[in-house]
Amino acid sequence: MAVSTPHNVQGHGFYQNNPDSPHPLSLAPAEEGAPDDTLDSTPRQDDAQGLRVLHVCETAKGGIATYFNTLFEIGERDQTHNVFVVPSRHAEFLDAGLDRITYPAPSRGIIPTLRLIRVALSEARALRPDIIFTHSTFTLPTLAALRLLGVKARLVYCAHGWAAQQYNPGSFRHRVASLIENYIPGMADRVVCISSFEQEFAIKQGYRGDFTVIDNCVVDARADARNDLFAPPDDPRIHLLFVGRFDRQKGIDILQEAFLEALKTRKDIVLHLVGSAVLSGGEDDILPASENVVRHGWVANGDIDHYFRSADAVIVPSRWEAFGLVVAEAFRNGTPTLVSDRGALPSLVEDGRSGYVFELTTESIGRLLAGLTKDDLRAMRANARLAYEARHTVEHFRKNIDSLYRALIGQDTMPQPAPSGGAYS
Repeated sequence: MAVSTPHNVQGHGFYQNNPDSPHPLSLAPAEEGAPDDTLDSTPRQDDAQGLRVLHVCETAKGGIATYFNTLFEIGERDQTHNVFVVPSRHAEFLDAGLDRITYPAPSRGIIPTLRLIRVALSEARALRPDIIFTHSTFTLPTLAALRLLGVKARLVYCAHGWAAQQYNPGSFRHRVASLIENYIPGMADRVVCISSFEQEFAIKQGYRGDFTVIDNCVVDARADARNDLFAPPDDPRIHLLFVGRFDRQKGIDILQEAFLEALKTRKDIVLHLVGSAVLSGGEDDILPASENVVRHGWVANGDIDHYFRSADAVIVPSRWEAFGLVVAEAFRNGTPTLVSDRGALPSLVEDGRSGYVFELTTESIGRLLAGLTKDDLRAMRANARLAYEARHTVEHFRKNIDSLYRALIGQDTMPQPAPSGGAYS
């Protein structure tokens, strides 16, 4: 993805969009002071040959923006015409070349949901897609409408993280999320899980659906990434890296307590923090800068590989993760990763070979930090890179998406990649 953006929750790839035409499907005017919520449609390619896939979402930032940008890239090679329906407030997070339709959605709510349904139905009629791919929990009403109104395309759903995972079992929110996720995703012809953990969670919950696991991917690291950003390679200190939001999900509060405890017994560990608080209730004042804590703020995507490659290890103390893109980004740089035993994270790391898996407690993290050695971490770097090559390359993702699409439309082979220049030059 050619344009660098802040490496943060708001996604990879930045595109400034200023649409100025009125939205014919608006059900209500946008709130005063809200972002410019007018219709934006990039030039359509309705006469293009090959498979047509309509993607529908109510959020297009963070991991979903990365997902869409990758689908666009591989679609250009495989003659797959992807069209993306996204809220106008998130259009800037998508690469400039994407064929996209935006709709007014200053925030979540009933009106934006109804707008999304109407736009999706309109685009389904105009594009006549082979497949409609809905993304994230708040598109489930759209999925239900498409099925109940008899749209002929094959329907796919991806939660990008089951909503029920975020809540304590037995809580009211957990019960409501489980009820919704149990029924509506099963209306799709196929449900894509972004990790084996997501599939196992769905089966354990009794969710309906024909599940397929397609691991998330990340593009390969830049070839000229530095390994001396933090210190010379022969520096005896251990440089740990945390990348992400400073909030409860990411476990920064637990990491702070454990790290400060570890410093009582050893002073040769330096913790580098990339990120800041984004959500309300975030911990922006956590772990103030010191001799052993370096705060870098958010880092441009084009530069983030310097940080991953310069670290001796990346630490991911999340309370829940449906996948964990940071792990794949570390692995592409050959950097071992220390992860909590929550969500999909343990399935990504081979304990003792490409990193370590720890119980998410202050005591467990403290013991791990106390026992880390530079030599052990250095010996894991080759295995970390192999883990990336085995599961998280764009080509691996492309083959799995290809297999999914072929199975859905009943073809033995997909259209062959276009000659150089792409399918739609």
